[in-house]
Amino acid sequence: MRSKLAKELKIPAGDNVLFAGDMHLEKPHSAQARQLLKLLEEGGSPERHLVLVGDVLYFYFENNFGIVRKFRWLTDALSKAAQHWGSVVFLHGNRDYLAGEGGHFPKDIHLAGDYLILETSEKRILVTHGDLFLKNNPGYFRFRRFMRSPLVRWSTRNLPPAMCRFAAHMLRWISFRNNKDKCYEPPDRDKMAEALSDHEADALVFGHFHRKMSPEDFPDVNLKAWCVGSWEQERCPMLKYEQGEFVFTDAISELEQDK
Repeated sequence: MRSKLAKELKIPAGDNVLFAGDMHLEKPHSAQARQLLKLLEEGGSPERHLVLVGDVLYFYFENNFGIVRKFRWLTDALSKAAQHWGSVVFLHGNRDYLAGEGGHFPKDIHLAGDYLILETSEKRILVTHGDLFLKNNPGYFRFRRFMRSPLVRWSTRNLPPAMCRFAAHMLRWISFRNNKDKCYEPPDRDKMAEALSDHEADALVFGHFHRKMSPEDFPDVNLKAWCVGSWEQERCPMLKYEQGEFVFTDAISELEQDK
């Protein structure tokens, strides 16, 4: 049975939210992984919330056999962090959308699909991975629909984990070969504006495009949108929301600020 996906989360007044994503992690010993693990262990408080906007892992498989051992270091760390953070949220990305597919994802982590609404005392924030905002890339959307089809989902739930890992490596190579330059193109502003309108949101937070973006990047359409960026110089770039304002930061800065 698939895990239930959260669609809305209320953030108490006065709390702050950290957004991060597009880490593409594989093993816990890389510099990037160690930085995230340090933040999870030392950076939490009941007034701070962590929202991971997708593609935290290079790829992810979960099926009827449980969570594949390759990924347990992260799910265990997130589950532990959820005990002393206000909340920990894991959104589906294009690489890790099978989180929760087998119903084994830790219950103390909020798991969300393509869209999540954060209700704060100042703003209604729409959060999504961002791949739905790709422009002029019909091939990707065909591939996306196929990978989320009932047949493929059934296969991932029932095939042996080793076979799933092999398939994932092959599919990631195909995707990289066909789309390696697409994620660096500007996002589709019409799709972004439509998503904000459909969800009656005041602000949009997304990832996938591997660079920081803010409303200054969309002056002609007045889009209140922020892209969290991706790893730079092993500092784990992040976006922080506090008292109605967004500001770019990183894990090291946040940990230093706590001292």
